[in-house]
Amino acid sequence: MYALLLFQLLALLTTGCGTNYDERDESPHPKNSLQLVGELKTGRAAHAAVLLENGKVLVTGGFGQDQKALDSAELFDPGSKTFAQASDMNTARSGHTATLLHDGRVLIAGGFNVSYLDSAEIYDPETAQFKPTSRMTVARNGHTATVLDDGRVLLVGGTSTGWSFLADAEIFDPKTDTFYKTGNMTAARVKFIVFSPYFHSPSHADNAGFALASMNRKLSVLTQPTVADPLTGVYQTQEKLPRDLETST
Repeated sequence: MYALLLFQLLALLTTGCGTNYDERDESPHPKNSLQLVGELKTGRAAHAAVLLENGKVLVTGGFGQDQKALDSAELFDPGSKTFAQASDMNTARSGHTATLLHDGRVLIAGGFNVSYLDSAEIYDPETAQFKPTSRMTVARNGHTATVLDDGRVLLVGGTSTGWSFLADAEIFDPKTDTFYKTGNMTAARVKFIVFSPYFHSPSHADNAGFALASMNRKLSVLTQPTVADPLTGVYQTQEKLPRDLETST
């Protein structure tokens, strides 16, 4: 089930770093191959893309050919395979996260624009507008943001001022639109994977937590995953990934 979930999350592959910052995009072919589709309105890298409840994909920020962060956003329509310009974000950013909330809104958090950002904003599909929300407890870039079963969002790790690697974590509460600190990870991590389906793993039916794996700290690979309990904010290092995750990814 995990391989299937990762395939669904990567259903739209938007162009990343390249010599010419190609604006073309790729999406899955019915036979699990890739085919070219419509062009992005703006060539970009280090952007974020999230699938909305209406089936469209919101693409935000990143940086352009001039290496400057972008505040622009666009919407990909899988029906017509075309991109349309969306309203601009309030802050230009790259390396941020875009997370679909249970109420259909999208949380845009952190990133980089000359300096590391602690700002966040909310995209509302009903108004098609971005609105600033409260600031994160720590400026961060290259972090992850994972929706918990109760609708809150866990933001962990990343890099911050001075290219420092972060072990700390925080939670966004969509009911109050505020961030607050939670327990720290056992190691500082950036560019890692969060296996949120761990919540629903048959061999972990007690809903104990989720696994963090494939992380690196100061350019060295961390081979030991961490299992966290979002209810208590406690992280525990494991010798290896749970067997069901090892065999399914």
